[in-house]
Amino acid sequence: MTDTIEDDDSGPNINSYLLDTGVVSYLIDEDNVHHKWMYNQIEIIAGGDVYICGITIAQIEYGLRLADAIHHVDANNIRDALAGFETIPMDIDLMRQYGIIRAGLFRRYAPRTPQGARHRHATRASQLVDGTNDLQLGIQENDIWVVAAASLRSLHLLTTNLGRGKERIVDEAQRAVGWDLIHVLDLPQLRGD
Repeated sequence: MTDTIEDDDSGPNINSYLLDTGVVSYLIDEDNVHHKWMYNQIEIIAGGDVYICGITIAQIEYGLRLADAIHHVDANNIRDALAGFETIPMDIDLMRQYGIIRAGLFRRYAPRTPQGARHRHATRASQLVDGTNDLQLGIQENDIWVVAAASLRSLHLLTTNLGRGKERIVDEAQRAVGWDLIHVLDLPQLRGD
């Protein structure tokens, strides 16, 4: 079982980082051309405590279950690597933080009646903007969970992808809860890319 962090109301964690699923994927895949580079970046940047969110474990487990070519031993090695990270638990505080951010996204992007009121029947991410779905917005539920975890614990979020959807989520977290500690790692062009 992975270790989990406890609630800490002492303020921002200056040297503490939450790794998003993409960063974790590079760290646990030793065959990936970016593995060593990512490992070195984490050593240089983080220097302090490094965490993952429970949703990252779920995303990677999902990927392992879908991968036809992965060997059982390799899958267990990946699970063992994940167990080495301290994990932010999916607790009631995280669920509330997620709700705050998701509700803010809904208020901002929900379809409106001609009079400007939100449609009462629209409660899903796929209904956030008239004629636009969550795929077009680029908002992924798992990204909301990861940003909620980082913002709840005042952690810096390390990611390799800040697409428009994740930008929207980060903007909402900044507006709703005052969090904007995000760092985007630009992957270098390496042989094998």
